[in-house]
Amino acid sequence: IVFCAVIYDSTNRHQNFGDVPPLFTRFYYHEQRGLDTEYLYLPQEDYSSCGAIEFCSINKVADGWEITPLSIGHENAESLINKYV
Repeated sequence: IVFCAVIYDSTNRHQNFGDVPPLFTRFYYHEQRGLDTEYLYLPQEDYSSCGAIEFCSINKVADGWEITPLSIGHENAESLINKYV
């Protein structure tokens, strides 16, 4: 599972993630034991030329999940989608 964020029609609207500080993602993971874990991801890169960002991925491992920060910027949603098509 890859978590991404996209600015709608960023190319035509001349917008990028440099226009929307502070940039961060937060999500919760509920473990079977009933514990909630909060993950806050604050990218350090400059995304002032990006209209889409891959924040992180979650992969199934033997007895749980592994979260991997990605921090991959894309010019727009189309270039992000083309990566996976």
